[in-house]
Amino acid sequence: MSKDPTHSLMKWIVENSNVLAKPLKLYTVSQDYWNSENHSIGAQCTMDVIGVKSVTAEADLICAYCDFLKVILSDHDEEPSKRNHKRPKFSIRINNRAFLQLVLDHHNFAGDRETFNKILSILNQLNTLPLEDVKGKLLALRLNDSGIISILQILSVNSLEEMAEVIGQEHSSIEQVKQLFKLIESYGYSEYVQFDPKITRGLEYYSGIVFEAFDAQNQMIGGGGRYDVMSLHTGATQQTPAVGFGVDLENFMLKQKNLLKRKYSPGIDDLIVPYREENRDEANEIIALLRKSNRKADIVLKENQALGKSFSYASRRNAARVILVSSKEGSGMYRVKYKKDGREFVLSKEELLTFSPPEQDEMEKRLIALQEVIVEQKNDLTLEKLNTLFDEMLAHLKKKGMEFQSFSTFLARESNLPWNSDMQEFESLPDHRSLTTCVRSFTADYSQRKLNGA
Repeated sequence: MSKDPTHSLMKWIVENSNVLAKPLKLYTVSQDYWNSENHSIGAQCTMDVIGVKSVTAEADLICAYCDFLKVILSDHDEEPSKRNHKRPKFSIRINNRAFLQLVLDHHNFAGDRETFNKILSILNQLNTLPLEDVKGKLLALRLNDSGIISILQILSVNSLEEMAEVIGQEHSSIEQVKQLFKLIESYGYSEYVQFDPKITRGLEYYSGIVFEAFDAQNQMIGGGGRYDVMSLHTGATQQTPAVGFGVDLENFMLKQKNLLKRKYSPGIDDLIVPYREENRDEANEIIALLRKSNRKADIVLKENQALGKSFSYASRRNAARVILVSSKEGSGMYRVKYKKDGREFVLSKEELLTFSPPEQDEMEKRLIALQEVIVEQKNDLTLEKLNTLFDEMLAHLKKKGMEFQSFSTFLARESNLPWNSDMQEFESLPDHRSLTTCVRSFTADYSQRKLNGA
């Protein structure tokens, strides 16, 4: 997992500043990055302009942002002749962090970095929380009343003209925003942008123009702004002019808009587990075979990893099957565990591609239920409870004429289990792991014999 990709990008720029020609325009797609604004992990697409101090960089970038949004928000299922007549609805809302900074400096709020960051985090919720809730959170920081009034006044203006009356017509921050809107108009993108003093961005490294994009349902798509000061946090001795934006691809494209037609699933079909390193080559052959057949397959890469950890990894990956590659099953045969119901089968290489497990019969259902009870009650299981469980199980099998004797014999064969075949009960509480393994092994043995018609 990577940090905020903007930080990584700036670090690279600072380290290579002597060889990079500026202005520099970049786009990146970062996977598994940590979004420190909304505390989530995802994939992000970013565009950045480096080395330009003036708002011409913001104007060019925001217009490129508009073109990007036109593409990802357009209805790709429409006929090409109809697409141009259906304009995507979105807006890019623009502000200047300098307006807020003036108020914070005036009331000495910006000097305390911890308080400053908390204020930014609260104000970043203005588009999702009522104003009274935001005010309450600011009061909880024990800010003085006059300071809170000034902050809310700045955030409540309705236009850039009104902001100019509060800040001062000639202030450079007002002139920056005016110039930016004029440049965007010259690009022909005025209809997509608007001034919004509530846009603050929650990250402290933004130092000037900031902006966020929203769709027709008022859901935020992404945002960005100027972050010249970030270079000072990456080892540079002076600021590097920089402005950029990002889009949370996973959240927006996959979850909200379903823009990827292929169904998104974090799970996999198969996890291949080499039992020993000597089985690694064969395991690699199996995974190659499965992937060529369009199955989503993964393999345990850590050498000589314990089976318990491999099964835990399979659970984290939400694997439908676990395929154990070992020499125990014979040449070209593999033990396969289906995670959905816990059943196991020994399959050939060809059957790995074609096999579908048959419906469970009553015996299998009861055996699997017994496993689950043993696992769930492992910390509270007494000898009396355990014998009651197995007595009920054996009584049911005997009544149905099912595998009563074979189950009892199987239990007796396990040397680690204190099972009394004559009394049909445990003489003492067995090791929990050995007991679970025994029942699981019998279930697999029964399923395999049923599959073979034995």
